[in-house]
Amino acid sequence: MRVLQIVTGVVGVVVVAMAINAFVLPPLPTPEEISAYMNSPQYLIDRAAAFRAAEERAKYNF
Repeated sequence: MRVLQIVTGVVGVVVVAMAINAFVLPPLPTPEEISAYMNSPQYLIDRAAAFRAAEERAKYNF
């Protein structure tokens, strides 16, 4: 009986994880989309913003 509860719980977790993966998470970009983004001006803008945010966080991180 306990084994059945464990198996049912594991199957339930797997089903929920698959549902989240299928319906909640966005699809991963293709290599072509990644390459196009990294060659665009927006990539440099985003990297600069991330760098500024990291510097700001470092000020308060003793």
